[in-house]
Amino acid sequence: MSGLILDKNNEELANNFSLGPDLGSLEKFGPGTGTTLQFRKDIRCILNPPNSQTTSFLLEFHFLPSNPFFTETILTKYYSIRFQSNDSNPYQSYDGPEVDYCQGCSITWTSNHNLTIQKRNRRIRNKTTGAIRFVQVEKSIKSFFDFFSPPIIPTDGIHEMIDEDQIHLEADIEFGLLLKQRILPKAVLYYTGEGLPVYDDKELTSSDSSQ
Repeated sequence: MSGLILDKNNEELANNFSLGPDLGSLEKFGPGTGTTLQFRKDIRCILNPPNSQTTSFLLEFHFLPSNPFFTETILTKYYSIRFQSNDSNPYQSYDGPEVDYCQGCSITWTSNHNLTIQKRNRRIRNKTTGAIRFVQVEKSIKSFFDFFSPPIIPTDGIHEMIDEDQIHLEADIEFGLLLKQRILPKAVLYYTGEGLPVYDDKELTSSDSSQ
């Protein structure tokens, strides 16, 4: 499974997705990401949505009907939050609330616009006749839209997952919480650029020299 995004890029992605600055830099999160997000209309966070049996929140990503990439106008991501430990020693093991379940949604891609796969032609030679034919094969590629197809969290928790899925899910949860807690409550400031982090020249120079 291809990872969603690198942890260090979560804030940049959230900043740009919040109806803010130019989206050109988002292409590093997968081909076509910036182009697709040009059709974004709104992002909403619904606390404890109807029919939810636990403390939870729902992220709604609204897109314009003119979006040529997929047919849905709303993509959703649901997070359930647990406040109690399932272990026999809750006072020793409890580290605070944690996401214990998340669910994305289906995406109906239009023809030749699926940003989660890459198509290419493979040449195959017939061993008997020597004739050559071409078949089209598909390969999964990294995409922002992997966010809507998260790995399943085992009953015993995220730490029981294989490393690759765990990294993917941790980035997924971090991005969702970043939108809910920091970006969406100050969406207007991020849109105008006032909410974006400000760095002075000394800090940038120090950061560059350390790489």
